[in-house]
Amino acid sequence: MPVAVIVGAHSAIARAMLERWLPDYELMTVSRQPQPSLGIAESGSGLRHRHYVSDYSASSLAEIAQTLKGQDIQRIFCCVGTLHDAQVFPEKKLTQLEADHMHHYFAVNTVIPAMVLKTFVPILERSQQGAVAFLSAQIGSISDNKLGGWYGYRASKAALNMLIKTASIELARTHKQMCIVAMHPGTTESPLSEPFQPRIASHRLYTPAQTAERLDKILQHLTPEDSGQLYHWDGSVLPW
Repeated sequence: MPVAVIVGAHSAIARAMLERWLPDYELMTVSRQPQPSLGIAESGSGLRHRHYVSDYSASSLAEIAQTLKGQDIQRIFCCVGTLHDAQVFPEKKLTQLEADHMHHYFAVNTVIPAMVLKTFVPILERSQQGAVAFLSAQIGSISDNKLGGWYGYRASKAALNMLIKTASIELARTHKQMCIVAMHPGTTESPLSEPFQPRIASHRLYTPAQTAERLDKILQHLTPEDSGQLYHWDGSVLPW
């Protein structure tokens, strides 16, 4: 079976994608926590799923990547990201900016995905076909920013987008059959969106399964010519 790697496996979207991909891939998942429980039975079904616990340091990710070297990796899907926690919440104005909060946004939303790029992409065979995708956000688009606010989150996702665009140029030289993209999943029912859900119309709030299905359909149709783009969940290309 071809291999799919999901980093950030405990997020709602990652878990939905994991269940969606289990019938067709050997799944390798990575997160800070033990193996995520699934809503479907794995035992006795012939499905394969191996989980790695990581602190997301470059050394930890590199160690995991080496165990996958030489395998038929056709998907790498990075879902690592943060919007809020007990200490950090999106800023509405400049006076709310805190250096520690900014460092946290960039550490999770930009640096960890950068380490995933650094450690996992080089183990891919140069003739390998497939897609490398990172969950980003439409509000990370600089030209699409009409509302302001959310400084740290916007900036860290814009930086992630630049990493992906830059990596796509290198991959076009080294891995000519591989496509790397950023993806905007839409507002999905999850702990990340929970504080904001009361202000969102029900028809614009999607289940993790809906989001996974939409993103998977995009990934299925990507070609190397699509590399270096930011995709909306509806399949359209968003401006950087």
